[in-house]
Amino acid sequence: GTVRSVPLETTGTGVDWVDNSSLVLSRPAESGALNQVWRLSYPDGRSSRLTNDLSSYVGANLSGDRTTLATGRTEARVAIWVGDGSGAEGAEVVTNAALGDLPLKSIAWAGDKLVYTSRSGGNLALSHRSPGGETTEAVVTHADSPSATSDGRTIVYVAKQPGAAESLWKADADGRRATPLVPYTVSWPQVTRDDRSVVFMSSVKTGTPTPWIMPLDGGEPTKVADLNVRFLDLSPDGKIVAFLT
Repeated sequence: GTVRSVPLETTGTGVDWVDNSSLVLSRPAESGALNQVWRLSYPDGRSSRLTNDLSSYVGANLSGDRTTLATGRTEARVAIWVGDGSGAEGAEVVTNAALGDLPLKSIAWAGDKLVYTSRSGGNLALSHRSPGGETTEAVVTHADSPSATSDGRTIVYVAKQPGAAESLWKADADGRRATPLVPYTVSWPQVTRDDRSVVFMSSVKTGTPTPWIMPLDGGEPTKVADLNVRFLDLSPDGKIVAFLT
């Protein structure tokens, strides 16, 4: 037989034939999104979405007569809690939010508001929420890993546009004036305490995840250390960077 390759933007987790001209599979619409069920035409590779919700579907298998689909379905709910430094007092400010499987770097202070990774149409997005408020405002779509200046006027984040590298961007607190800072794949961005620079990790220039720093106003990134790191964090005075290697 003939072997054909059908390109997909993201990796599927299960696939089965519907008939000789189409398949069904579960996959995310983009990196970091929830798995949904899709129908894929063969051999042209055109896809149409069969599910669009806050559940994640794993696997796809049709019955012998091709009339019944079996798939695994999961749904995760996450709450955001704000309290004092000791953890003795506090309350949930976003309760039972359908956030799903979020990245570790998913919440940050932006002045007196929280900016956090949420879901918008099944895809990752950034939202604002005042601890004492009742409304949540989506500010940036297709994004995660937020950080912000101390006054909350500027946020930095990892953009997750479909088919593009997970690049570093900055924007005003309301998502306006979005500007690219680094055009290649980065992770774990953090604004320094003086609000002048942003520290992040990238393996594009080194082949392994390495810490870098660059001016928040833009410019050429500078390597902080010649280390293979997994996570990083800034000290309270912003003078020391801690790495997990």
